[in-house]
Amino acid sequence: MFIGRVISLEATRFLGRNVIRNEQFQVAEDFFSKYAIKNAFLIETDDLKIKCNDYCIPMSEDDVHLGIYGILTLGELFSECIYRKYKRIDE
Repeated sequence: MFIGRVISLEATRFLGRNVIRNEQFQVAEDFFSKYAIKNAFLIETDDLKIKCNDYCIPMSEDDVHLGIYGILTLGELFSECIYRKYKRIDE
């Protein structure tokens, strides 16, 4: 399972982001918490472009969803994580 971490920017209509981010952290295998799930990998997304700061989406006020470049970068991050996981299995 690959988890794209909820972006840390606070949106006034979604006040629970930090709670969700913490829970995502807790279930990721690499963080060894008592709630960790085997084969659950957390993908950090804080640096990804969301719609309100993506220059390809003019005048968007959406501060929750990824923009074009954010989505493309997230796909790259997922594929890198998958590659690393399966490379470990093959070795």
